[in-house]
Amino acid sequence: MRYALRSALLFVPTVAMAGPAEIPPEVLARQTCQEHVVEAAKATAADLPKVSGEYNAYVVIDYRLDGSGSAVDPRIVEARPRRGFDDYALRMLERTRFAPGVQAQCTEVRTISKVRRASR
Repeated sequence: MRYALRSALLFVPTVAMAGPAEIPPEVLARQTCQEHVVEAAKATAADLPKVSGEYNAYVVIDYRLDGSGSAVDPRIVEARPRRGFDDYALRMLERTRFAPGVQAQCTEVRTISKVRRASR
């Protein structure tokens, strides 16, 4: 009897808990000018937003490259969730270094995720 119960428990299907929504591919496809990045910004623990729980967020920023190697005139055009990750995304864009001499209109899609990993 003990063996039968153990076998039955092994074959009970498990239901995964619903996690945060995935970032739509059409949002990620909007990103441009990554070929001009010389040094990507590195986030520290202090940079990350103080948000509890799991999340999968993104911020879309339009900006210009004016030839100096920095992004100028950043403007947030979309964010999910709204307000919460804007400052973080702007800080990371400000710290990103681009190739000097490049002048272009660009779009950055900054993704921020915090998901609990499944235990083994």
